[in-house]
Amino acid sequence: MADPVTDTDVASRLARLKALKEKRNQSTKLNKQALYQDSKKPKVVAKSSDPVDEVEKTERQKNLEYTLEDCERWEAKKLAQRAKLGGEYQNFNHLAQQTYNKAIKDLEVDKHDYHTRKKNTTEDIIPSNKPDAVVVQKLADSINETNAERMKKKRRHEEDASSYINEKNRQFNMKLNRDYKS
Repeated sequence: MADPVTDTDVASRLARLKALKEKRNQSTKLNKQALYQDSKKPKVVAKSSDPVDEVEKTERQKNLEYTLEDCERWEAKKLAQRAKLGGEYQNFNHLAQQTYNKAIKDLEVDKHDYHTRKKNTTEDIIPSNKPDAVVVQKLADSINETNAERMKKKRRHEEDASSYINEKNRQFNMKLNRDYKS
């Protein structure tokens, strides 16, 4: 048989329930009063914090620290950079010309060797325009290096295009490779 519930158990439970309800009502009342008091306080108007305005202000502050000579040097530097780049590439021929000029500029010319060859050749002997083996090897190494870079980029592009679902997946996989490959 089940235990009969006594009147004292029911009464104590009802008293406890009544006390809990009273406590709930009291806490609700206190929360409402606190909210009302908080809403009465004067609100501080937040200054509009536009990130663009902040950046402009910091730029102005920085610019105040520069002298006229600093500004002139900066402008000359920027002008030289634009002249060096030659502006935007209009077409592939222009890009090829720029690449060629850059490669030529990086070449090292042995002027001493040139002058000794020039002195050794006489007018009655037909001069040879055949370059030294060292120079030819440098050229071959340069071409091989350029081709290796091109093939590396092509391989990377082919891998990227075929093995990833989308850009985010590619970035995630690259991060995993960086972090977990030994």
